[in-house]
Amino acid sequence: MHDAPPVNRDRAEWIAIAVLGTIAKQPDRLVQFLTLTGIEPVAIRALAEDPRFLAGVVDYVAEDPSLAAIIMSELALHPADLSMAQYALRNPKPRPPARPHRLPMPPRRVQ
Repeated sequence: MHDAPPVNRDRAEWIAIAVLGTIAKQPDRLVQFLTLTGIEPVAIRALAEDPRFLAGVVDYVAEDPSLAAIIMSELALHPADLSMAQYALRNPKPRPPARPHRLPMPPRRVQ
């Protein structure tokens, strides 16, 4: 089993927004994205603040290996960056480390 990549929520959001911007720069890519997702162009700006939408953008690219390779090349990203972004955006807050459970001390015996 593979460990999840290190999570950086700010970087994940930056990656997703950069991916969305790269899609938007190419009219053919944008039309395909809007057609497949059913999103209206006027809604994108408001949706871009929603981590679930951003996760969906990264998922959309990750599901198409040729598109992912092109966008990763254009943005100088590594495949692990996409994986980290997917994980971070789907899991908004990492769990804090578990604190060790302290057992109560038994009463002292007086002799």
